[in-house]
Amino acid sequence: MLDVQIAALATANPPLRISQEDSYQAYVNLLPLSDRAKSLLQRIFVENRSIGYRHFGMDNPAVILQESQDDLIARYRKYGVQVALEAANKALDQAGLTAEQIDGLVVNTCTGYLCPGLTSYVAEGLPLRPDVWPYDLQGMGCGGAVPNLQTAYNHLQTHPDSNVLAIAVEICSATIYLGEAPDLLVSNA
Repeated sequence: MLDVQIAALATANPPLRISQEDSYQAYVNLLPLSDRAKSLLQRIFVENRSIGYRHFGMDNPAVILQESQDDLIARYRKYGVQVALEAANKALDQAGLTAEQIDGLVVNTCTGYLCPGLTSYVAEGLPLRPDVWPYDLQGMGCGGAVPNLQTAYNHLQTHPDSNVLAIAVEICSATIYLGEAPDLLVSNA
């Protein structure tokens, strides 16, 4: 087993930043919700002081009720690629690497589906060499970064002296499913 190390860690967020209170107000103003649902959302968004702001991959939250599945996919593509590229460029800068020096690319997500996967868009946007090994990990949920890192580790075990760029991308605002069930309310939050 070869030792591997993480050379850099970077983050990026979608551009629309909304306070918890404003997120709550938008949610209850856009949807006809029962008092019970509003109470749950009040506890999540307003009474919970551990989160100050939320970041959304959208330009205008008011359109969320009019969006089709195609609109959500287009929004996921736009913001998923944008956020992935921003985080990738920050990490490459911190690590002192160029895109040309990347040999493997691992991208995981559970909030959108693209064909070809996000690795294709990231590889083109950076741009990476055509011989880079792409690994798209789809639908692994909140813990998807763990198999992402394991895939990067496995790549490095079989390709010593190479560099892998590992990216976890979630655009949760592209997966909103509206309803009053408590699990939906919590997951949308």
